[in-house]
Amino acid sequence: CIPSRQRWRATNAATLTLPSPGAVSSLGANKALVVDTTAPTGSISINAGATYTKVAGVTLTLSAADATSGMSQMRFSGDTVAWGAWTAYAASASFTLAGSDGTKSVYVQFSDLAGNTSATYSDTIVYDTTAPVVSLAQASTQRDPSTGTPVLFALTANEALALATVTSADLSITGGTLSSLDCATTTACAIVVTASGDGTVSIAPSPSQSAPALMS
Repeated sequence: CIPSRQRWRATNAATLTLPSPGAVSSLGANKALVVDTTAPTGSISINAGATYTKVAGVTLTLSAADATSGMSQMRFSGDTVAWGAWTAYAASASFTLAGSDGTKSVYVQFSDLAGNTSATYSDTIVYDTTAPVVSLAQASTQRDPSTGTPVLFALTANEALALATVTSADLSITGGTLSSLDCATTTACAIVVTASGDGTVSIAPSPSQSAPALMS
């Protein structure tokens, strides 16, 4: 007579069959392990490399590479202290600049599928929401009324502008004709007008002007 414990062991035995080496899910087919200890490399550009922006929302152009395990995620910061959450790696992303006007930096870190984190990469842009003040008036040395010609005018700006782009087509002159336009600096232009005769000589931006320095 077989004891009951031995009969239980005999009737509850199970057979485990492993896949043949090389077959799907076998040890032979899945023994390879990728070792990646090298962090990815990358770059960042704000608004396609623009120098200035007047809006806080900017577009980031990103590039990263990892030769072994491949790219996984990225995260951003405006100061390298407070970082945003990790998000899936992409070639483009949106970012909102914080604070008041000034030079702003955006930082990025990348990670690969093995979990390696890259160095910190950054780019800068000048955030400027304050419109420049441009003045077009008679020169400080010009007498009014004047007994002769030419008549002197001055175009001035309270910050550096592309005044070199200003041409005669950007100015509307009444009572005279333009003799010379000299924008020697980024903040001032000297304008000389020859009067047509007695009367008022005036100057203003042309309604059809296209100079960036004179556009609001």
